[in-house]
Amino acid sequence: MMRNANLIAGIDVACDDPCEVPSPAVCVISLCSIDGEHCNVLREVIARGEVNEPYRPSYLAKRELPLMLQAWDKLLRKKSHARDLSFLVDGAGIAHPRGAGLACAFGEATGCTTVGVAKSWLCGSYTLPPEPQLPKGKVRFRAQAARESALKREDSDQVMGAVLRPGRSARRLLFVSPGWPPDLSVDDSVALVRRAITVHIAPEPLRLAHLAAKEALGAV
Repeated sequence: MMRNANLIAGIDVACDDPCEVPSPAVCVISLCSIDGEHCNVLREVIARGEVNEPYRPSYLAKRELPLMLQAWDKLLRKKSHARDLSFLVDGAGIAHPRGAGLACAFGEATGCTTVGVAKSWLCGSYTLPPEPQLPKGKVRFRAQAARESALKREDSDQVMGAVLRPGRSARRLLFVSPGWPPDLSVDDSVALVRRAITVHIAPEPLRLAHLAAKEALGAV
């Protein structure tokens, strides 16, 4: 399922105005090799276009997926084994009001393993993870120190994801859930995200994709 856990791609979309449509937008895929605290960008793919749907929470796929698939097509032309990659998607997986968020849609369309990493709560119940105890000046241990709690469906005890707290702030949480394939487990999803966290709170491939998308958007 995850053929090479050291190769992790992050994908993110930045747009000029989230409320205005159509709006210029950029999608970036950052393919990274991760070894402990070291993250090296092996390939960066940029797709430029526009989004034609206004931003609405839980409806990101309708807004962002077309541009994401343009970036995917460019990556596929450059890397024939791209379908073997694992993707971290800036959006929800199955921890979604309708059970399938942006990470599920992207994974189903490409056949890649995907994990949703959302920065805000969409649905479900959870207990705030305790503050992680980071050794003073040792942020490189952030992944190991990150605390987590189960994210459960509100109408049952079924676990659909996890809430990660890599830093001390209770406002900077990561809502992690499986995207694709359907049998991807929560534990494997969390393990992939932990592997991708280096010295920052956000998983490094996603953080780099986000920064690159913002920079590319400014150059449009």
